[in-house]
Parts: sequence; structure tokens; C-alpha cells
Amino acid sequence: MNKARVLVVEDEMLIAFDIADALADFGWEVVGPVGSVAEAMALLGHEQVDIAVLDVNLGGTKSYPIADKLAESKVPVLFLTGDRASDAPLANANSPVLSKPVDYQVLHQTLCEVTGLR
Repeated sequence: MNKARVLVVEDEMLIAFDIADALADFGWEVVGPVGSVAEAMALLGHEQVDIAVLDVNLGGTKSYPIADKLAESKVPVLFLTGDRASDAPLANANSPVLSKPVDYQVLHQTLCEVTGLR
């Protein structure tokens, strides 16, 4: 199955690789993963993505600048947070928010809904 290209941004590398592996198993083409705003911005300078999975808190820095950059190109984002989802102030009010630890089936289903792919 040919799925969209998904940028994965998560600062805990074991979690990042687990997410990337799970998404690849579902047929998504994973870009990254990367663990910081700077790495994501650099990657976006030369990679095209269709959607992004962003951890809200990247080692004390919020991932909102990445979401803002992607919004300029109308690329949707899905946020992950270890905090209560309702406590996460989001620049992209329409973006889905999933709590960590994330259920990979739910992550896959949410990505399908956001991209319109099945």
C-alpha cells in the first residue's frame, strides 16, 4: 500500500524509532525520525512531507515552530503529548492530539483520517 510521507519528530529516540517502525509496518513512508526543532527545520529544507507527527515537548522546547512551518505549506500535523492533551496549548487548534504512550493502531487510524487515505 502506498501511503503518504510522514515526518516523525520525537526527542526520546527509542520512542521515535518505535513510532517510525510501527508506521512503516502500516505502510507509511517515514521521514526521520528527528529529535529537535532544529533537526526538523533542516530536514524540511530538503524533504517533502505530507503529514507530521510531532511530540509537543522536545526536551523542554515546544514543537510549535515546526507546525507553523508546515502550516505555510498546508501540511497537517498530529501532536503527541505526555501531558494531558487538554493541557497542551496548540497553535494549530484543528490538529489532532494523542496522549502518550500512543496506541499505534489509533495513530495509524488518525493519520488515515487526517490524510484521507485508508
